Amino acid sequence: MEHRIISAIDYLSGEDAIYRTLAGDTLPTRFHELGAICEHCNQNRQRKTVYVLIGDTGGYSQVGSTCLREYIGADADLLVTAYRDQYEADEDERIRFSRSI
Repeated sequence: MEHRIISAIDYLSGEDAIYRTLAGDTLPTRFHELGAICEHCNQNRQRKTVYVLIGDTGGYSQVGSTCLREYIGADADLLVTAYRDQYEADEDERIRFSRSI
């Protein structure tokens, strides 16, 4: 199964979170309420980052950063790098657009 990261959720303290969702993707509401739980290992730890992935069948999963490699296999680093590159490109585009207004 192929996966793609659509969002990284960073937990600062307690329940406060920063949602970094790619432009053009929509983060399902349940991930705003789920907290820092990894759906792979089902443990609620003091996590800093979880990733929301979409599979090629359209299903969503939230996976902790430490479980990502086990969940999707050896290409986890490539997947995270691709997500970060796209997120930065989206952010650059948002900045260019806001300056043109």
